Amino acid sequence: MILFGLYTGQRLADIATLRWSNVDVVKGEIRLTTRKTEKVMILPIATPLRRYLEALPSSDDVNTPLHPRAFEAVARQGNLTVSGGTLLGSV
Repeated sequence: MILFGLYTGQRLADIATLRWSNVDVVKGEIRLTTRKTEKVMILPIATPLRRYLEALPSSDDVNTPLHPRAFEAVARQGNLTVSGGTLLGSV
């Protein structure tokens, strides 16, 4: 998730809710609708982020979240926040 934040500049909850259907490695882009503004974003995939994506376990189901634990946290809480530096340790 840190690499996604670094290379896309998107909010934590938007990164946490990304699914494989949002990623097009062939076109080299990530397509998402932001939760806060509902703006459609088409973001280029930087080379380091592409390498990270290629190393992630993939699924035949395009609706599988890229970050399952963070996805579940957003589903439970409605959002992700960094409080007391515990986010990365718990997600």
